[in-house]
Amino acid sequence: MKNKRRGWEIDCICIITISVLLWLEINSFWANLSGNMEEGVVLYLTETVDQQQLKDAAQNGWQLKSLGNLDGKGQWFLVKKEFGDEIHFYKTEDITAQIFGVEISGESLNLTQHHKLIVQFNLLSLIIALLPADIWILIFIWEKMCEAQQGYWQRMIECGWLSLVFFLLLSLLLGAVQIPREFLPENNILDIRFYMEEVKKFLNMGHGIWNQQKYYLNLKHLYEVGGKIYGLFIIGVWGGTIWLSILNYKRTMKRIK
Repeated sequence: MKNKRRGWEIDCICIITISVLLWLEINSFWANLSGNMEEGVVLYLTETVDQQQLKDAAQNGWQLKSLGNLDGKGQWFLVKKEFGDEIHFYKTEDITAQIFGVEISGESLNLTQHHKLIVQFNLLSLIIALLPADIWILIFIWEKMCEAQQGYWQRMIECGWLSLVFFLLLSLLLGAVQIPREFLPENNILDIRFYMEEVKKFLNMGHGIWNQQKYYLNLKHLYEVGGKIYGLFIIGVWGGTIWLSILNYKRTMKRIK
């Protein structure tokens, strides 16, 4: 049993160490790629905004940069707040009411909040990639708990500190994830349907007026690159974990025989 436990320990340490080192290397590349992203809100208005409204908005601390007229109908703006304050809203009418004092129909894309979500890819991918290794550790803790119940007090101490370290690190990792509230459901954070609808909504934007908007296209490109990079990372770590699990199982079977 001692050799079996030691095999599990070595396998867990190997997969976690390799995963973290690879993750750090990918993070360096991803930070450079996503670090130059534009901040603010891209606003498309179907109604014309006059010069007086623009002046009033500027006096109230809003910075509006005209992006031209891509479709020959509406107006495009890149909106920022003075002193770099974040802009929070759920509907386009909400943000236009903040800027101009009246609700104006149109569409919007919050680049700042999308940027905050994109930089979370690193933590989210690490949490997902280490799920199989977490299961290994939980099984290992359970084994020690069973041995502790049989009177092995030393195993009880090992189980205690291992559980403490594991759940502390997991809590710190989960606590570091900060998803913008605009991308979270109001009532149930585990509402998978909501997230799927949000992804579908973002992708469908590319089939309409946004298909020529460079900020949207750049953002979509970042999502695609990040999905591929971190997707391959997760698949690689899971594959390595499964491979080590099979090797460990075969070693155990040989000892039994």
